[in-house]
Amino acid sequence: MTETEKQSALESIALIKNLVDRSHREITHGGSGWICIIWGLYALLGYAGSHLFHHWHSPALAGWWWPFLMLFGFAASIIVIRRKAATRSARLKGSLTGWFMLFWIPLILLMAALIALCLLLPDLPIKYITPFVLLVVSAGYLMIGLMFHKSLLVMGFLGLAGTFVTTVFFIEQAGPILSLLFGLGLIVTGLLLNRRR
Repeated sequence: MTETEKQSALESIALIKNLVDRSHREITHGGSGWICIIWGLYALLGYAGSHLFHHWHSPALAGWWWPFLMLFGFAASIIVIRRKAATRSARLKGSLTGWFMLFWIPLILLMAALIALCLLLPDLPIKYITPFVLLVVSAGYLMIGLMFHKSLLVMGFLGLAGTFVTTVFFIEQAGPILSLLFGLGLIVTGLLLNRRR
């Protein structure tokens, strides 16, 4: 290989590295801070609304409150992704939205299956619904964090650890503890991500 060929190969590698880094930044900051804030509010409002419905002796409404809010969370997340990608190509905007949906929909189906097991199996108490769901969510944030941003990795790890400790030692108070942990944790993570942009 001649010197010119070596130089050309090094320039090509640098160009590829630059493109990969730019794509990584675009995906990482494609609204991830605002999405964390949206889902942090979801955790806080979800628990507060559910608790309020139980207080009003409306357990059916309490049960439907979380999925109802989830629709708004997904819609708001997609709006954020599309607005952040508005200056990008239509292909990038579509791929960011598609990636978001393809990543979270299987995890939501897993959560639904775990909730169904808690509701259908008498030996599995309903009090384990919250920890099961949050373990799946934490695993999702760990995966996203490994791929994109350390703040999300830390959030996933703290979520797993917090859910485990709360389930083992404070299961009767898991709802308020984990809602605060996840709600505030996601909001703080979102604010940190937005500040770093």
